[in-house]
Amino acid sequence: MRISVIRVPSASVRRWTTAVALAAGTLGGRPIVAQVVDGGTLVILGGGEVVGREEFTIRRGRTTGPGYTISTTAWYPATHATTTLSFELELGADSLPAAVQLEVTGPDPYRLYAALGTRRVTIRTVRPGREAARELPGAERHVVLDDSVFALQALLPRDGTPGFAALMPRRDQRARAQVTWVGEARTEIGGVVHALQQVTLRLNGRIRHLWYDQGGRLMKAEDAGTGLVAERRERPR
Repeated sequence: MRISVIRVPSASVRRWTTAVALAAGTLGGRPIVAQVVDGGTLVILGGGEVVGREEFTIRRGRTTGPGYTISTTAWYPATHATTTLSFELELGADSLPAAVQLEVTGPDPYRLYAALGTRRVTIRTVRPGREAARELPGAERHVVLDDSVFALQALLPRDGTPGFAALMPRRDQRARAQVTWVGEARTEIGGVVHALQQVTLRLNGRIRHLWYDQGGRLMKAEDAGTGLVAERRERPR
């Protein structure tokens, strides 16, 4: 698949990041009257074949204080799934992660709870018959990633700052992540080429490409490491 990237003036990127911010308060130009900000289904492809699906919802509010909550579940395979990955990601009003819950079903089921702060990161893992907890150094800015789940980036921090401390809870890994706001790029979704806003995430030599429409909605994601592509089969706005 060929992807052509079009560099645009930084002012255009700023206009789009403003749209991302407004997406948390409006949907399609209309004031949000319900709790849900956005939601949808991502078709997950591997080698051009459907290998999974992901359903997500972004809600206004979180357990404590203002912010948002992304709830997402990925099924592998897409039907008659043998493994499910469910995340509940709580974001502050600045769209930075504050807490995350993960539930994995399959051959090795477990639950994970993490609180992400500037001074420390606290992680608790619960498996049948045992439980473990640990602490890691904190960071000013976190991003939560998973190589098989994509909607965790459905609402990115909107200030355009490039550097993050990436937490990959299912892999028990941390790394420095770099975000690049590319600008407008043409990419294919469901056989149709669209002009969308592209963002790239780089960490440990791996790249994840993300595409958003003008309303700030995640439309497509591609993980260069796994080769997985997630597409939202809706018309961009």
